[in-house]
Amino acid sequence: MTMRDQIASIIADATEDGLDAADVAGIILAALPVWQPIETAPRDDTNFLAWCPPCPHFPDGRMMIWSGRILFGAMGHPTQNHLQYPATMWKPLVPPLVSA
Repeated sequence: MTMRDQIASIIADATEDGLDAADVAGIILAALPVWQPIETAPRDDTNFLAWCPPCPHFPDGRMMIWSGRILFGAMGHPTQNHLQYPATMWKPLVPPLVSA
């Protein structure tokens, strides 16, 4: 089942149960991936979203798509000093709602 189908199913069920749009939004947001410590990131070829906290070059922080194999393979393990702009958190990439 695609994510689009899952969301459609949630909306249909919620509508039948009499929930409003805010309730449905809360249910969907609760099902989305959450940020996790970088030490728990995948160690294979899986791509994921990485969060680098604010620093002088990026005062609002920075998000990047990384591969676990590159991060863990080249560096051995992530630490606060593993890159010039170290990531501290990660979360899975969410697939697109519509196929290309």
